[in-house]
Amino acid sequence: MRYKIDVPKPSAKRLEKDRCVVINESGAFHSYNREFPIPEGVEEFEFEFEFEENDPFINRELLDADIYYSWHIRYRNSTGSREETISFELKEAE
Repeated sequence: MRYKIDVPKPSAKRLEKDRCVVINESGAFHSYNREFPIPEGVEEFEFEFEFEENDPFINRELLDADIYYSWHIRYRNSTGSREETISFELKEAE
C-alpha cells in the first residue's frame, strides 16, 4: 500500500540533510526497522509499505503477541553526532 506524509521541520536546518521515515515492526519473536530516505527539500513524501496486520492503526499501543508498529522520522546531522526523531501522521496516498 502507498502512504503519504507531510514532512515536519526539524529543530535545526543542518538536520535536514540526512532524514528518513523509520517504521518499526515488533512481534513476539522478531523486531525490525525499515527505512525510507527522504530527499532533501521535499515537504511531502510518498512511500510504499505492506503492513502484516490488516489495520496497523487499531490498538497501536497494545502489544500482546501480535505485531505492533510504530513510525517516526529520524533526522541526523552530517557527522552523526546529533539525532532527532519526530512522530507524524500516516495517511494513505490517493
